[in-house]
Amino acid sequence: MLAIRFSCSRYPNPSSRPSPLFANLPPPPPSHRPDVGSARADFAGGSAQDLFTSARTLLSLPNHYRIFSGHDYPGEDRTKSCFSSVADQRARNKHVNSRIVAEEFARMREERDATLGTPRLMHASLQVNLRGGRLPEADGNGRRWLRMPISVEEVLDGGF
Repeated sequence: MLAIRFSCSRYPNPSSRPSPLFANLPPPPPSHRPDVGSARADFAGGSAQDLFTSARTLLSLPNHYRIFSGHDYPGEDRTKSCFSSVADQRARNKHVNSRIVAEEFARMREERDATLGTPRLMHASLQVNLRGGRLPEADGNGRRWLRMPISVEEVLDGGF
């Protein structure tokens, strides 16, 4: 049996607001390749139920449509790829294929998310994402800074 994962998520941020032209459509979820996995739903504003609903909306498109990935984390068995088809996702996605129901997905996603730590680049990316993709304002010397929290325990234990 082939175990494949698909991912999509909805995170509210200024850069992902729909344009007026598409105001009545649900926001398209960023997605991963089918063998990578579903995105987390435990960040602020996240919801496993909304994630499942968004994925199902995406998978209701015609089979030949391409889904372009927001991220790709290939294993040793394939090279990087930026897209997959709706048909491929429907057939091989172990999280949101036609056999998975919303409650099962939400339980799996919430249990998995509870075991995950903060992503390595989370703090840096938030500072740019919250500005709609723009870097922070320059300081008096023309430099732009991303501020990173540190753990005092890591510094004291020689973690840096």
